[in-house]
Amino acid sequence: MNRKEHNRMMTIRTIEDTFMQLYKKKGLEKITIHELCETAGISRTNLYRYYDDKYQILQTIEDRLLENIEEINKSDYFINQLENDIEKKLPLLYKTVCYIDENRDYFATLLGRNGDPSFVFKWKSCMRKNLESKTAESKVFDYDLDVVVEIMVSSFIGIYTFWLIEKPELSCESITKICGDILYGKNLQNINIKRKNDNTSTAHYVTKDTPL
Repeated sequence: MNRKEHNRMMTIRTIEDTFMQLYKKKGLEKITIHELCETAGISRTNLYRYYDDKYQILQTIEDRLLENIEEINKSDYFINQLENDIEKKLPLLYKTVCYIDENRDYFATLLGRNGDPSFVFKWKSCMRKNLESKTAESKVFDYDLDVVVEIMVSSFIGIYTFWLIEKPELSCESITKICGDILYGKNLQNINIKRKNDNTSTAHYVTKDTPL
């Protein structure tokens, strides 16, 4: 990469990082180009070389994140039954979780309080297509596949959101394991839901365990 290209990439990264910081703080509608340029330390002319407006900045970021996740999940290789190591057992899922972790500030912002609901919708759509193609022949569940896929998709987005915002200390391995259990029908048995500061169970569920 030559110096000119390096400078171009650094400018784009500065614009996007600054945009996401402001987006997290105040939401999209309250961001002004003047504030964005001033905070990023660049001129309006420089910003308009790369983006038409703040909406295009957001669209560019979201498209890149989703395209990269789709690229990770292109392979047909989905699960290795012979491996115990979660990284090798569920390689695509693990790589996806690691990618989210590497870009956690962006994902956490888009999924957070001031985030973009349309991003969630687009991500769910991409995930739904991916899961449908990989579970079409699955006999794990005795339900309509569309329903199962929708449950999985909603569960994954919920888990990722909770992880990024509420439980950032959880490892990629832990999140992959949780999502893998949901994906392949390995449900927790004897789940006890307890009240805070109370040892009394408010609900008790026993579910069928389908081995990986």
